[in-house]
Amino acid sequence: MLAQLIKLQDYVSRYEWNAYRYPSQFIRLKQDNWKKLYARWQEPLTEVAEEIEQESPKLGALSKIKALMRKNDVDEEKQNLKEENLPETEAELKQHFLNRIFDFQLKWATSTVTELSYMNRSYYTDSLLKFFLQRFPDNYLCMYYPIFTVKSAR
Repeated sequence: MLAQLIKLQDYVSRYEWNAYRYPSQFIRLKQDNWKKLYARWQEPLTEVAEEIEQESPKLGALSKIKALMRKNDVDEEKQNLKEENLPETEAELKQHFLNRIFDFQLKWATSTVTELSYMNRSYYTDSLLKFFLQRFPDNYLCMYYPIFTVKSAR
């Protein structure tokens, strides 16, 4: 659940370029990021490290070196996870994800592939905006204080 912010004040938006492509692309990116985060949270790397340690006695010299390098990679991943401070419960993980994706969403709503708007930093802490975006489903498209330029009005 995360409504899509398609227009924020008078900032440029990628949704202006292609209103059909970007909503589905955002949903796909959001789902992929959630699956990756959930998988990292759900399966700790300790199991992988234990498997490598159990395999080591059976292996030859070259294989032991490779296993040691894999173990170092696993240790590095563990360190990255500790630095990220993933929450303990699934509900906290969902809120953590929504907060992370909120920042990404603001970036998408205020930039295009070639242009970047310098957004007021207060939007990152705007509780009303965050409330609307985090409570409505994915297929809701939101505009927050939109300002449009009309070239010719009669």
